[in-house]
Amino acid sequence: MIPEVHVDLAADAADRWHLPEALEGQAHELLDLYNADLGGTNFLAQYGDQLQQFVDTHVPPGMYEEIVGLAERINRPLPELLLANLHYDVIKFLGSNSRAGCTAFAIDTPAGPVHARNLDWWTELDILSRFTMLAHFTGAPAGRFSVVTWPGFLGAFSAIAPGRFTVTLNAVSSNEPASFSIPVPMLIRSVLENVATFDDAVTALATTPIVSDCMLLLTGTEQGEMAVIERTPTKHAIRRPENGCIIVTNDYILLADETAAATGGELESTSGGRFESVQSQLRKGRPGSVTECLPILRDASVQMDITVQQMAFSAATGDYIVRPAVQAVKGCRNVGGSEE
Repeated sequence: MIPEVHVDLAADAADRWHLPEALEGQAHELLDLYNADLGGTNFLAQYGDQLQQFVDTHVPPGMYEEIVGLAERINRPLPELLLANLHYDVIKFLGSNSRAGCTAFAIDTPAGPVHARNLDWWTELDILSRFTMLAHFTGAPAGRFSVVTWPGFLGAFSAIAPGRFTVTLNAVSSNEPASFSIPVPMLIRSVLENVATFDDAVTALATTPIVSDCMLLLTGTEQGEMAVIERTPTKHAIRRPENGCIIVTNDYILLADETAAATGGELESTSGGRFESVQSQLRKGRPGSVTECLPILRDASVQMDITVQQMAFSAATGDYIVRPAVQAVKGCRNVGGSEE
């Protein structure tokens, strides 16, 4: 079973996150690993003042207060928890390529779009797979939503807002420098909290200035409501579905000529092959439900050695399935509902 926590956004921000003891221990392991990955003490000694200035200006106040409250609750220095929550964007600030990859696709079904994805991220000791957690949020202005996440991480890489939309993030690299703007995972969570419709979510995620590059796949509740948003810190392009499906890996398509994206890493070198494999499999037969997406995600030409999570969502029905690595753990008819 994947651990689940419930976060009431109507509560005081500093008192929203309560991790059971086992998840607190996992949060400490994750913080140790990913602070060390960014240079830990040396990073904070060199950039600590800039980090605080950035947080004061660009981290949403409620999320900052959540991090403060959680840091106190798990007895961890606040700068370490901040740095871990900014990990995806700090990689861009340091001039490195993200080691988070991902393959995602969406297809039309009679019940509305289905959205599937592998989250590929280099990690030691399978820690991101083993420590997968579901956070269920209530009390948001736009309605409830659930995020596939890890203990101590407050943003969103993969999420479903039943009756509204789903969203996942893929990594990509451009030649643009990092921008002092809202961190990408925090923008995604803010949109989940405050945006009621698929179209408005696409607009917000496409046009809001962000720190770093990303590819965002969104699906809504109606057939045809699928979009890939190609992002740099300041540019965007929106790719729409063709023949009832859309695929995204780790290459720009619409922005390719403008970005001169960095290449040469494992994720970039395999991106085209994973894209073509999904495309080929969808030509042979299209999944009609979230569970039917899993064979495509698990295909040897799609799943990577660094795949840590596999999942599929339907915003229209609320169905979802989440599997850490290749181990089947959870499948729900509705968010917060019973297991299948």
